[in-house]
Amino acid sequence: MRVLPVFLVLPLLAMTAGDAGAQAAHMVRPERAATAIPLERSPERAPPSAQWAAPRRHVPMASAMRPPSDTGIVRQVEVVPRQQTVNQYLERRGVVADRPTVEAFRAMNPQVTATNRIPAQTRVSAFVPEAASSRPATALQPRARVDMAQAARYTAAVEVDRTSLIQAKALQLPPSAYRRPIDIDQHRNLLASVDSTARLVAQRAPALPSRELALSRYYLRNANGVAQQINTQAATRPIGEPELQKLADASRPVQAMQARMVNGEKPLEFRQVTVKVRGEDGKDLREPLRVYVLPAGLVDQPDDPELILELLTLLSFERPTSPSTGEVQRGEMRLWVGPDFKYREMADLVMARGLTRFMPVHGHLLDASSPDLLFMSPASVTVPPAR
Repeated sequence: MRVLPVFLVLPLLAMTAGDAGAQAAHMVRPERAATAIPLERSPERAPPSAQWAAPRRHVPMASAMRPPSDTGIVRQVEVVPRQQTVNQYLERRGVVADRPTVEAFRAMNPQVTATNRIPAQTRVSAFVPEAASSRPATALQPRARVDMAQAARYTAAVEVDRTSLIQAKALQLPPSAYRRPIDIDQHRNLLASVDSTARLVAQRAPALPSRELALSRYYLRNANGVAQQINTQAATRPIGEPELQKLADASRPVQAMQARMVNGEKPLEFRQVTVKVRGEDGKDLREPLRVYVLPAGLVDQPDDPELILELLTLLSFERPTSPSTGEVQRGEMRLWVGPDFKYREMADLVMARGLTRFMPVHGHLLDASSPDLLFMSPASVTVPPAR
């Protein structure tokens, strides 16, 4: 069992009695709430939209709410507290539960049962009307038709468009932009690999679970970011081995994704990890603490608050600890524990580079069948500032 290293644990700030009471309040489980995440837009194509449907005939017009004029959609992530059918969930979230929509929802959320039931305490992700995401879920609210498969493709197509633009600019670079002739082919081959992987992810996006699609987009985005830096650098100094090695390192997860998908597998591999939190008395804590998870790159160099928020909601463990067992992607990840359902506050903390009490999880750790990680409370529990 790994224990949070001492050098990662910062002393807790001195607190007055009032401050201590405020921290205790943070440790109480809040009401479950959905997190609405805007879709990243591509200037190359129109975003998906919702089409509001007419009220069902058996709903009295006096009881039916008038459909709003807004047709935008967002990704909504939440933990469903009680067992319910997929149809019940979608309709309460303002979505027409037709067959294509239910099938797309099932692909995004593989934990749904064969009888189209969502087990209690299950995290689900769905594309819903933006107007419906901000109001309480009711059976009488207006419903919209949302092409969730199209929305999934769109989120991946954003990276396809970004990759294509970067590749096109690289192809326009003259030979003088490189230190050696061999660097030209290496640069173009790396960009072609990222481009082909992005297109493969976009093609298979509707069949991918939400967390795998979001992580795939992150690795593509990371490789694209390095490629963009190299294109920009070419205006002032030639591209050589150091720059191409940096791009190769950023592209390595992308190439691994491509190899898995070509073999008919999902792009990423996950393994189980068990997290325990113990108090000063050596016993497991009973307070509901969430296990938060992010790729190491976003913790070390945070630059996109919406992406951080999306990955936090999709990658964090479904059930609170202690203990709690969840699946962690094989790779360089960061795990930490804190008050339940504080996704936005944790995203703010990461963006401010204020996250210090995390556990680094490397790929080799996940070679164990079910590795255990131990956090000691209160020193290694992360309590974000109030928003």
